[in-house]
Amino acid sequence: MEYRTEGTSDEIYSQLLALAWHFSTQCTAAPELPGLSFVEFLTLRGIQQAPSCPTQAICHTVGVSKSGASRIVKRLEQRGFLKVAPDEVDARIKRLELTQLGQDSVDTISRYQSDRLAKIMKSLPIEFAGHFSQNLHMVVDAIEQQKTTELA
Repeated sequence: MEYRTEGTSDEIYSQLLALAWHFSTQCTAAPELPGLSFVEFLTLRGIQQAPSCPTQAICHTVGVSKSGASRIVKRLEQRGFLKVAPDEVDARIKRLELTQLGQDSVDTISRYQSDRLAKIMKSLPIEFAGHFSQNLHMVVDAIEQQKTTELA
């Protein structure tokens, strides 16, 4: 199946970077949002979606090395966003849990950015919103498929 795109892959990549930046917590002046980097937010969100996950799960969630994940976890633990506890069966494995601050931060950021996106989508033609969502799902699915193929 052949697909055509408007614009070059460089242009599309630039637009995706702009979207990622505009929906990160670093690109807003909203005082109610905690100052988290995009990687820190993704880490907390990953832990929220998989409570008691091991530190190693962060490697897959965020796409960093084990030492990179450990640094992120240590920084978030020091700032009070998560707790680290040894696994009940194997004490070498560290389990991650969000603190109330971590939970509230993920919820606040997600709600803020979802509301922001809803306002943007309402300002666009109605048929565009459906196509945008559908196309975005297709791109993310293709990326996940490619990732799976590369790991095999």
